[in-house]
Amino acid sequence: MKTTKWLERFGQCFMLGIMLLAGMGCGWIMMEYGLQGFSGQPASWLLLLGLLILGLYLALFVQTALHEAGHLIFGLLTGYQFCSYRLGSLMLFRENGRLRIRRFTLAGTGGQCLMAPPDWQKGRIPVILYNLGGCLLNLLSAFFFWHLWQVFHMSSRLSPILLFLSLMGLALALSNGIPLRSRLVANDGYNAFILARSQQA
Repeated sequence: MKTTKWLERFGQCFMLGIMLLAGMGCGWIMMEYGLQGFSGQPASWLLLLGLLILGLYLALFVQTALHEAGHLIFGLLTGYQFCSYRLGSLMLFRENGRLRIRRFTLAGTGGQCLMAPPDWQKGRIPVILYNLGGCLLNLLSAFFFWHLWQVFHMSSRLSPILLFLSLMGLALALSNGIPLRSRLVANDGYNAFILARSQQA
């Protein structure tokens, strides 16, 4: 019991640390690119700041979509069957062989991809790639967007968006990939770790 509480506390502190660092990084990006666009007119600077905040939310949305797409891709590659794909409160799901859309929300999640596992193979089900697929795609896309930012660097208006995309990808990869369990939910890394160790799980 004490070990479980210690792990939950560690998980909460670790997640807080990742979010704090991501927030600091986003703040730096906003100041760096916001000050570059400052023309002496407060109204234009406020507009630019609003656009940067909108870009940050767009980056988080894109990386959440990529995360869930990673579960879908690696799940399909390892024999899983599609059940549902949710982004925010919009869910695409299979019912009686047909794809349908409805609204559904789950506290503590920005999206979710659920798939039915394949049959047992040599007494096991492949769980690692399906569970960590979202983190892998976030990590790969973070490096991709970082590389694009280095190519364009300060010469493009897309530069802060590319940095936001890279930073959000890295934050989602770490916060979901390193095994952690909180009171609300176990992350992908924790699920992969538990499922790989225990047939019963």
